[in-house]
Amino acid sequence: MSLNNSSKRNSHDFPSKALTAELSVRLAELSDQPSGVAEVALSVLSAQKLTLLGELGIIEKLDFLDEEMKEIILTRRGRQEIRNCASLRQQP
Repeated sequence: MSLNNSSKRNSHDFPSKALTAELSVRLAELSDQPSGVAEVALSVLSAQKLTLLGELGIIEKLDFLDEEMKEIILTRRGRQEIRNCASLRQQP
């Protein structure tokens, strides 16, 4: 990809730099899954990782002070991040 082409791309075309390699891979693996399946798959992540995903807007933020079970809700931005991570994994 040339510099000129990359400068035309939107910043939302790339996964967040705050994502760890592990989270990027995990998100990429969810690219072919419906939102409900992706949300269940993400629910097994640690509170720390879920907090990060919430801060990045990938899922709706969660309140871990409340002892009630939390529902993971994937956001529109989260769906885009999943596509971005998958796209990067497919590049040589």
